[in-house]
Amino acid sequence: MYDISKLLPQKQFEKFLKHLPTSRQKKEGRKRCEKRALLNGILQVLVNGIAWKKIAECGCGYVSCWRYFKEIQRRGKLKLIYETLAKQYTDVVEGAFDTTSATSFRFRRLTGWDAKHKKTATKISLFSDIKGLPVDVGFGKGNTHDGDFVDNHIDNTAGR
Repeated sequence: MYDISKLLPQKQFEKFLKHLPTSRQKKEGRKRCEKRALLNGILQVLVNGIAWKKIAECGCGYVSCWRYFKEIQRRGKLKLIYETLAKQYTDVVEGAFDTTSATSFRFRRLTGWDAKHKKTATKISLFSDIKGLPVDVGFGKGNTHDGDFVDNHIDNTAGR
């Protein structure tokens, strides 16, 4: 089994296990994988940047890890993992902001007219460190000025 302590401290790994949802076992069919094994595979992909098919032996298959990843993404729990990893691996001494607009039909409450690109869109603002690693991300209506995201990024990364 892959040694998870290479990726992050055991204390943080246990915190993730406590906050992430547990799959329910159905009466029939295959037994569910352990949450510990699933999270181990997901962290290998997120931290090491490897493909899903190439994760080391973690106690379950790569497809199970991918499905659990999609489930925690759907539930909105993936942000906890990203924030923790961003705090651990990024150095925010110097950074850069970039904003773009994306046509979005799923986020109707976050759409607005973007005059620059002449479309109804959602603004996505990314703050990255000097190495190019993402530190913070923000979303807003298309008519939001790019400079309005700067204060939120600074507040979210204060103390790092």
